[in-house]
Amino acid sequence: APVVPDPAQPALTRFMWIAWVAPLVFFSISEAKANYYLVAVMPFAALHLVLALEKRGFLAGAAAALPGVLVALVSVALWITFGLRAAAVQRLVSIGGMDERQFVLMAFAVATMVALAAAGVAWRVARIGLLAYLMLPALVVAILALVTVAAEPLISTRSLAHFVRDALPGHTVYLYRNFEEQSSLPFYLATPVAVIDSRSSDLYWGNKLRPNDWLITEAQFAEHLPQQKVAVAVMDRQMKDFQAQPWFRYLTGKRRIGDTTLFFN
Repeated sequence: APVVPDPAQPALTRFMWIAWVAPLVFFSISEAKANYYLVAVMPFAALHLVLALEKRGFLAGAAAALPGVLVALVSVALWITFGLRAAAVQRLVSIGGMDERQFVLMAFAVATMVALAAAGVAWRVARIGLLAYLMLPALVVAILALVTVAAEPLISTRSLAHFVRDALPGHTVYLYRNFEEQSSLPFYLATPVAVIDSRSSDLYWGNKLRPNDWLITEAQFAEHLPQQKVAVAVMDRQMKDFQAQPWFRYLTGKRRIGDTTLFFN
C-alpha cells in the first residue's frame, strides 16, 4: 500500500516551513532579486498548505466545493471588470481567431465553468474529491500554450532573427539601448550583437571588467554607418529617441516584428 505522509508529523511540518520560508527570506534581503527566483519554493509552499488543510479536515464534505466556488467568483469578477474597462484594445496578436479582449473574456468564462464543474465533482464524488481541481491547472496550461504560440513575436526574438538571416544576410545587426529585453537575439543569430548607447548596468560593469567593442556610442555607430550594411533592432519605447538621431534618415528600410522594428540600409 502507498505510504501517505502524516500531516501531523512534526518533522515534516518543520521541513516544509524551512523549505519555503528560508529561500523567501534569503531572496527578500538579497540585493539581486527577481520574481522567478521564488519559483523553486512554490511547490513546498503549496504542499505545506495542503498538509495544513488536511490536518484540520478543512475541505471535507460539502466544503470540498469551496475552492471551486471561490475560483468561479474571482473569474466572474475579472470577466466583468475586464469587459467594462477594456472596451478598446490595440490588437497585437490573434489567438485562436480572436483578438486579445475576446480571448481573455472567453478564457474567464471557460474558467468559471470548469471551476464550478470541478467543485461539483469534488463535493459529490468522494473517491475523486479534490483531485477534480486538477482540471483547473490543465485549463491554465492550455490557455497559456495558446497565448505563448500566438505572442511569440512579442516575447521572443526568434522571428526577428529568422528575418535577418533570410532577408538581410549581409547586414551587421545592432541593438538600440535595450539588451536584456532582447538578449536572446545573439543566441538565435549565433553571433555577438553590438549595443548602441547601452543603458544596461550589467553590461556597463561587465565592460569595465573586460573591455570590448560590443558597447558603442551613437557617434561610433554614425562612423560605421557609411561603411557597412547595418540593421538596428529598436523597441517601441525607444522609437522617439531613435528617430531623432541625425543618421536615422540613412536607414531607409524597416520591418516591424512584434514590439520591435528593424531598421536597415
